Amino acid sequence: MKSILLFLLIFLTCNLSFAKKGEVRINLTDDFQEMYIANVQIFDESNNLIGKTDNGGDYYLESPKTPIKIRFSKVNYLDTVITINSKSNSIFVKMKLLPDVIIKLNGVIRDEACISEMLKIKNDSSVVDPYYGSPGKETLFNYLSKELIYPLFAIEHGIEGKVYVTFIVEADGTVSCASILKGVSYCLDIEAIRIVKAMSKWIPAQKNGVSVRSVCNLPLNFKLQ
Repeated sequence: MKSILLFLLIFLTCNLSFAKKGEVRINLTDDFQEMYIANVQIFDESNNLIGKTDNGGDYYLESPKTPIKIRFSKVNYLDTVITINSKSNSIFVKMKLLPDVIIKLNGVIRDEACISEMLKIKNDSSVVDPYYGSPGKETLFNYLSKELIYPLFAIEHGIEGKVYVTFIVEADGTVSCASILKGVSYCLDIEAIRIVKAMSKWIPAQKNGVSVRSVCNLPLNFKLQ
C-alpha cells in the first residue's frame, strides 16, 4: 500500500507539472472542498463554449499571440474570468463556491441536529458497548483498510492527520447521524463521513439484555508513507 501511494504521488507530480510547448495549462481547484474541479465550462470573449476541464481539473489551450480573456462557469460556483497572454504557461485558478453551498457542505460533515440527538443518548456503566463484526465476519480494521479511499487532492498536497467521527449505532445495528467530532481538512473529513455511512450493521449496545441506541467515536488515521 505504501509503495502504491508513493508511485501514484510521483506519477501524478510528473504528469501535472508542465504544459506542452505552445500550450497553456489551466488547472481549476476548489480550495474549500480541496479537490480539482471537473467539467467546468470554458467560454471565450464572444461567449462561445470552447471546452471543459478534465477529471483532474485541467484544460489545455493554445498559447495566444495577444492577451485574451476566458470565463469559467459551473453550477454552484461563482463565474471566474482570467486573462491569458503569450507568456502564460501554467495557470492555477481557484473557483469560489456560492455562500449557500458552503453552508450545506458544512452541514454534511457536522450536523448540529445529529450532535444534539447524541447528547440525548445517555450511556452508563451498565451498557455493553456495540462492536463491528463478529467471529467469521469482517472486522472493523479490515473494513477500513479495504474501503478507505485516500483523496487524490490530499495525496498531491501532502494532507494527512487523524479525523474523529461520531455517530449513533441504532438498536437495530444501523449507523445514523455520522458527524465530524474533530476534523483535519474537508477532503479527509468527507471521506471519513462516507466510509462510516457505508458501514454494514453493527452488533448494537446492550442494556439489561436489551438492544439500545449508543454513541460511538471512531478515529480514522490518514497517513501518507
